[in-house]
Amino acid sequence: MENAYNLTQTITNTPAGITVGTLTNGLRNVFTQITEKITTTFVKPRKVVIVGTGHIGAALAKILNNKKASGYKFLGFFEDEITNPALTSQVKGNLDELKAYCLKEGVDEIYFTLTNAPKFVVADLAKFAEDNFIYFRLSGQSRKSEISMSYFNEIPVMSIQSHPLASRLNRGLKRAFDIVFSLLVLAILVPFVFPIIALAIRLESRGPIFFVQKRPGHKNQLFPCLKFRSMTVNNAGHVQATKNDARITKVGAFLRKTSLDELPQFINVLLGDMSVVGPRPNMQSQLTYYSQHIDNYAVRHFVKPGITGHAQVNGFRGETQTIDLMEKRVELDLHYINNWNLFWDLKIVFLTAYNIIIGEENAY
Repeated sequence: MENAYNLTQTITNTPAGITVGTLTNGLRNVFTQITEKITTTFVKPRKVVIVGTGHIGAALAKILNNKKASGYKFLGFFEDEITNPALTSQVKGNLDELKAYCLKEGVDEIYFTLTNAPKFVVADLAKFAEDNFIYFRLSGQSRKSEISMSYFNEIPVMSIQSHPLASRLNRGLKRAFDIVFSLLVLAILVPFVFPIIALAIRLESRGPIFFVQKRPGHKNQLFPCLKFRSMTVNNAGHVQATKNDARITKVGAFLRKTSLDELPQFINVLLGDMSVVGPRPNMQSQLTYYSQHIDNYAVRHFVKPGITGHAQVNGFRGETQTIDLMEKRVELDLHYINNWNLFWDLKIVFLTAYNIIIGEENAY
């Protein structure tokens, strides 16, 4: 045993051992710099407010103010009775003024640090945050089973809405993938495939090459969703296509069957309105209807909509004839949001291509 110990010590203290340690630290530093560069390049800083000026709130504010490079922009405190007079100049208002301020300034995250607040106050703010796509963080509260625990430096923070894309780094990686993949697709298809599709559309029926429709995306913000036109020009663009829909042209039927009508949406991805993978963007009428009938439907809009998604590669594509079908689609979308990783995006892209090749029953 003593010889084994001496041998271990000898290996550890050799120049090679020192080189390995130095190399490991160097690689760690390089990785840190790369990830910080990705997040600062592709992801906007997140606007944050803190409820409470106590020691927890003050400590969080200090961390946020010292980590501007990591993508946080601290806007100020909210509290009815200021606990720390030294922070008075940074207090933006009381709790009654918090909601209006969040909507006006486009706040992304609320950190709630009051430890003695009534439960109904916490519940009300949590509901407001969810309805307006704001992440609601709790610090200093008692831990509950439905709340996930993480740490902001040394400070414990609990989240009611918790999924991988809440991380700025993960959003940066996803955005980088979106840009690179979309540029590759467009570079290959625009010079060759787009002109052929455009000519076929124009020869069969009069009207524009592209169909543009405003659809709700991230945080319900409307964006112009692009498609190749697959129907005759009509006044029922707000009505979802059905099987054997008389509005669909022959060229359009082929485009929809092969998903080629969705190709212009890679432009939407480059513009930042969509992602390659994510919940499919529904029409405004569907958002209004399903938000009233399906719990957590709006949670789909915490992330950008996608050209393809987890629900689509599992057979939930095209027409949704019943509430049950849409509930299942929402369930799959939320499962994707709550368990996202970059390799899953790659898998969904592969499965989408595979389904296009073999054909899909619900593609019409």
